[in-house]
Amino acid sequence: LLRVIEHHPYCSFLQLFGIPLSCVHDSILSKDGASRKPGAIHTIAYLSWRFDDSVDFIRVWDKQEISEGLKEVVDIWCPAIFDKIIKSAGERNVTEWCKKKECWDGIKAMRLDVPDSLKNEFREKAKAENIDDASNNQQIDFEDMEIISRVMKLDGDTWLRIHAWGIETRELQKWQSGIALTLSGYAAASWARKPSVKQARQAIKILEIVSAHIDIDY
Repeated sequence: LLRVIEHHPYCSFLQLFGIPLSCVHDSILSKDGASRKPGAIHTIAYLSWRFDDSVDFIRVWDKQEISEGLKEVVDIWCPAIFDKIIKSAGERNVTEWCKKKECWDGIKAMRLDVPDSLKNEFREKAKAENIDDASNNQQIDFEDMEIISRVMKLDGDTWLRIHAWGIETRELQKWQSGIALTLSGYAAASWARKPSVKQARQAIKILEIVSAHIDIDY
């Protein structure tokens, strides 16, 4: 169990098991009744990794139920992730393969489609929390919400390291290094202030540049 959690750096113990497996029982079982539990556990981890604080895991655990949007996304993603695990394992033991970092890295590389039902739920959550684009005071769309979430996966030390790397190597423009420095401050303050859409979009471009030279997981 600890070996599985170790390779889910963006998924806490609560998040990994905050969605009771009983809530996704139908998704765990294949058509012939065989268990796809490894797929279910990695689906929950992938959900946490992609959407971070967009899912209220404490509320899910307290209520012991998930929303219709989450149910639909698990129903769609669980079989796909399970198939990915089986195929990537090859002739290796599946249970042991699930504990490997390489298995998790392969799952993170999947770009699974998000059903409209979950997009709508996240939009409603953002609206209720008054999350908008501070640069133009407009409600942000789902895709931008996901970009902001990806940017916020990195901690302050990582953004500060990116800033220093950009200055030292000159692989980043000065204004790009400046964005990294700004984001390091936001992260150090536990993201009390979230990046704007404009900042987040530029941050993703920065991460694409940086990841070609150093190992950055985003």
